[in-house]
Parts: sequence; structure tokens; C-alpha cells
Amino acid sequence: HTHAALSSTRTPTQLTREILTTIILASLVATRLCAAGRSPGHYLESPYTKSTLKFFEKSGCKLTTNMVGEEVYIAKEQENTVQIHLNKYREEDIPEHLVDGLAFAELTISDRFVFDPNKNPTTNLGVTEKILLALGTICAHTLVISGIRFEEVANLHNEQPSGWWAVYAWLFGCEPYLMVYTVTKQLELGNMSDISTRWFLARLDVSDCELNLHINIDFSTPNLWFLDDFKPKMLLGLYAWYLPNLSILDCAPLKRSQVLNDLVIGGNVEGFFCPSSETLQAIGSKQWIRMLMPLEVWGCIAPAVGKSFAADTLTITAKHFPSLVAMWETEHEYQEKASVKRLDLNLFEIDTTQTLEHCIKSILAWEERCFKNIEELKLSIHTRTKNTQILIKSQQVYIEEAIKVRRQDRNLNRKHTSNLPRDKNNLWIMPNGYHHWATGKIVVKIKNAAENGARTRTVLHVGIPSEHYTCLKCYITLDKVTEPLPSFDSCYVGLVSMDGHMICFSCYQAASGNGHEDVPGGRFYCPHCKTMVSVAGFGNLFVADSGSNKNTNGVNDALNAATTTSSLLHP
Repeated sequence: HTHAALSSTRTPTQLTREILTTIILASLVATRLCAAGRSPGHYLESPYTKSTLKFFEKSGCKLTTNMVGEEVYIAKEQENTVQIHLNKYREEDIPEHLVDGLAFAELTISDRFVFDPNKNPTTNLGVTEKILLALGTICAHTLVISGIRFEEVANLHNEQPSGWWAVYAWLFGCEPYLMVYTVTKQLELGNMSDISTRWFLARLDVSDCELNLHINIDFSTPNLWFLDDFKPKMLLGLYAWYLPNLSILDCAPLKRSQVLNDLVIGGNVEGFFCPSSETLQAIGSKQWIRMLMPLEVWGCIAPAVGKSFAADTLTITAKHFPSLVAMWETEHEYQEKASVKRLDLNLFEIDTTQTLEHCIKSILAWEERCFKNIEELKLSIHTRTKNTQILIKSQQVYIEEAIKVRRQDRNLNRKHTSNLPRDKNNLWIMPNGYHHWATGKIVVKIKNAAENGARTRTVLHVGIPSEHYTCLKCYITLDKVTEPLPSFDSCYVGLVSMDGHMICFSCYQAASGNGHEDVPGGRFYCPHCKTMVSVAGFGNLFVADSGSNKNTNGVNDALNAATTTSSLLHP
């Protein structure tokens, strides 16, 4: 169209030849691209190809390209990690424009990294600004920004635009200091000062992004105020993995309840101050998928928890275990218990195991006072030797008040979960745990699980091992129960009498059937110790998965009965 005047002087034959030539050349290019395993749409044609390749080569990165004749085409999707090292450039080395439309699997923008905040050189502000403007658009699944530390000068702060910029912003409803349109799923920030972080976040236009924000290894940031100018379409998760000097949790995204799914606060928070009432109310009224934080932070949030609060997984870490014993032993009960499905307590202890045994009981009592709807509790206690200070393998106890099992709703033809009946003499345990219990190796732990994990159960005593390796109904051995499984993660057997005699799930299910001759009134007695075992109300509710193979001894029924990955006791 731009050469219409010239084409009007050409003969039809000349125009036809030129059109055919163009078509043939385009076909050849497409053929070469397809031969390289890519369709023509996977490569970009741009007048800035050479300058773009030269720009990334300065950072030691070679972009994926394809050669067609003498022409070089850059692949639209760059599957390798690409880095831009700001310290490699001078302002005069940076082109005005780079190829538009590149999509990176991972793009890192970084300066020289020294693992010491006092030795890191400052980043050239002019170089950073010019590179962002040249990029124009950043499209990356993961965008990493690290090692950038600007000098604290006036123009680094995010003042409101003034002069004709203010008029522009008012007329068009935009903020003129946004430098680069950004599309990313994961944004990671590391080893940056708070002012540099705030400057960078305020210049990324993430208005169309639904992303997770990760903050790592920052030795100077005392707060999260730099997030006030960060305005993504949706902040799926906020992960402050390691902020050792964090003292204030308040920030606009948390205060306005704009963090959707996950909240992770890691590191030491010895000087932590309780957040504002607005922030606490916002956090305490949401439904979270995952929360991870030190005990000091949760101690501030817990009193603000409301009825609408819920968390699929809550992980609480206590770094200084002996100093926190008073909190476990307090009789304080919050006005509203926190609804949590999985509670992980990750504790560190330096003293003797005597203190450990004493605290486990207090911790479990604290859990019952402060939480509700818990399906799985994981208690990990890390011990250290006083002399060597070497971390010893964690001791873990898994407790579950009601084991979840799969059932098939015959009317709706869909799977969902239900709970085993809670009976004072029923305790469901993994087979390898049963072996340890029957030989007296985990007496203390099994008593703690029975006493503190569920208040209605009676402590089960250690019996004679030879009597406890077979089901009291069908006499199947534990070895047969566990033989088809490579691990014990989804297999349970039941201890159903005061002396802890075993029954497999298949027999327990059969004994619960209405009108069973051995179960008058929904009860039967253990043939070994004559203890009454209640199975009333069980009915035919639970069945094995529809895809399981049936057999005569009921082994698969027992194996498929409980498919949760947690366990009642894992020694």
C-alpha cells in the first residue's frame, strides 16, 4: 500500500511476477522454519533482531534463533533461563528498542550479587530505566529481580506526578511512572533494599497479572510498605520467605484483603510488632489455602480470628522452644477457635527429652483449646545436642481424631469422604506402627496419642505380641495386609479392644452390617480379651474404591479402606 503510486506505472505482467516472487520467498521461509520444528508463528520478524541479540549477548545469553538464508529470526518462546546483568551495560550500549513479543520461561534482571548488605555496590539507575523502557513489555512465566540497590535519592520515592504529567494522568486515568507492561505468574525479589524494591514494583504495570510474589533474602527490609504501590490484578500468594529484620506486617494488600490464597512469613521475627487492627481483621476473616508463619505472628492473628476464617494448611514454627513453654501451658482460650484442616507445628528444642515429653501434652491441649475441625496434626520437634549443635532427625507424631476413608455414593455415583465412628476403644494405626506398639517400643507415644489426640479414647495397653499379629475375625496377618503396598502411607488396621487386639478394616466393615449374626444390637466381643467392641451406626456406608480388585480374604478391602496420606501414629 505504501508504494501504490509506483505500482501504478508497472505493467500487469511485472506486478504478477513480483507477487509470485514474494509468495515463493515466503513459502521458502515457512518451509525452513517448519523444518526446524517450528511453525512460522513461533518466530519473530523485527528490524531490531540484531540489536536485540547483541544486547542479550552482553549478559552472556544466547537467544534461541533460526537462520533462513541470511536472515535470523528469534524464537518467540525462549525456553532457557535468560539473564540481564545490569552491571554489564552502559547507557550508550542500550538500544532504544528491542524485539517485541518475546516470551521467557524465566527472565532474571540482576546486578552484582554479594552476600553482604554492606558490600553490595549501588545499581546504576539510568541503565535500569533505559533497559526497562527498551523492553517495553516483559512476558515471563517467572520474573526474578535480584541484587538491585539504588542510592537513596529523592526521585526514587514514588511521589504523585506533577505538572503536565499530573494532567496526563488525570485525563487518561493512568500513572505515568509505569515503565514496562508485565505479564508473569511468578515474581521473585531477592537481596534488594526496601527502597529499591518499592521503586521497581511501582514501575511494573501488572494490572492484568494474577501472580504469586516471592520475597527472599533481604537483610534491610523492616516492613512490607513497598507493596503499597504494587497493584496486580490479583495477588494469589504472598511469600515473604526470609526477612530477618521484619517487624511490621502491615501493607495495603493484606489490609485490603487482596491476597487470595497463600500467606507465608518466614525467618526470625524477634522484634515483631502486632499488626494494625485493620490488617488483623482482614487476615482473620479470610479463607486461606496455605499459611506459614512464626509463632509470634500467629499469636497476634489468633485473637482476631472470626467465624469466617479457615485454612486448609497452617504451619507454625517456633524457633526458641524452651522460652515458649508458657504459651503452650496457658489456659487462655480464644473467643473463636481457628478452623484448620491440617496443622503443622514445627518446633525446635535444645534441652533434654524430659522437657520434650512434658511439652507434648501441653501442646496438644493448647491445640484443642485454640483450633477446631482439624483432620490432621503433625508435630515435628527438632532436637540439638548441646556440644556439637548438630541437628538430629526430627521426631514426628501424627494424630487424627477420625480417619478419612473413601466411600461411593451409589445414588450420585461420585466419591466423597466421610468419617469413621468415634468410639472410646477404637484406635486406627498403620501396620508398621502396630508392630512397634505390640513389642512395647512406643508405649509413651501411643499413650500420648490416645490421651491427648482424642479425649474420649481409653489408653490401650501393650499386650502379648504373639496375640496381636492377626485380625481377631479373619486371622489375616499384618504381613499379608501390607504385602501389596510399597509403603504404609495409605494402610490402616484397627486396635479395637482394651488390650489392643487387631481387626482389619474389611472385618470391621462386615461386622457393622445390619442383622449380622455376630453383632446383636451392633456389638460384638473380642474373642481374646472379651472386651465389647462397638460398631453400631456403621451400616454399609463405606465401600472400597470401585476400581479395586476383590478377593476372598478381604486384603484389598482393607488396603483401599483408608486412602488419606496422613496416619494416626507414625513412629
